[in-house]
Amino acid sequence: MLLAGLRAICLLALMLAGAATPARAIEQTALPPVTVRSPEGLDVPVTGLSRDERWLILYLAPDCHSCDRLLEALNAWQGRLYERVVLLVAGDPAPARAYLGTRLPVDTALISWYADPDGTVREALRLQGAPALFGIRRGQIEWTISGVLNDPSTLEPVIRSWLAQ
Repeated sequence: MLLAGLRAICLLALMLAGAATPARAIEQTALPPVTVRSPEGLDVPVTGLSRDERWLILYLAPDCHSCDRLLEALNAWQGRLYERVVLLVAGDPAPARAYLGTRLPVDTALISWYADPDGTVREALRLQGAPALFGIRRGQIEWTISGVLNDPSTLEPVIRSWLAQ
């Protein structure tokens, strides 16, 4: 299993060599014990956002053009990606819902998304900006991609590979 994770990380590094996005494999770090806000306004621990063994967190900001491009790419990939991708949007739930509603072709109720109204998640994950993508396995952050995306379509094989393992 470690070999598969290393293979995905190497593939990721090769694919992003031409992007302005730093990709880093990190020593496994537990998800931080912070909460996000659900669309209904309830606080939910980040550690409970998915029951899948392997899943992704995609951190977005409404005023981020790279975030828009990444969401457009995610829409184009379709398939069952949304079932194992959790969207975290900087800001309060109402503006987050409006942002996703203008960027996603499906009803936002069908997608797992949460708001980060006070920036707690951003601070806990030491994010410098958005978008950021986190590969999660068994509650541990295994890898991170963050920054400006020159071509978000280069991420599709990496994301599909990660979720298929």
